[in-house]
Amino acid sequence: MKIYKNYMEIGSQWFEVDENDVIRYCEGSGYWKKGTSMDVLKSSGNIWTPYASWKIDNKEVQNA
Repeated sequence: MKIYKNYMEIGSQWFEVDENDVIRYCEGSGYWKKGTSMDVLKSSGNIWTPYASWKIDNKEVQNA
């Protein structure tokens, strides 16, 4: 599964990250409850904090 991250800044570009990045910044920063961020990302296709958002490759979701 490919995961992409984008900072909430004008002109920020999407770049590829791994699951650890999602967990570290969503759960480790206290925005999401421990053990929930990857479930939310996989079920909805995206997740966010006030500073960044993450999404999964839509093609992979459609083919799953």
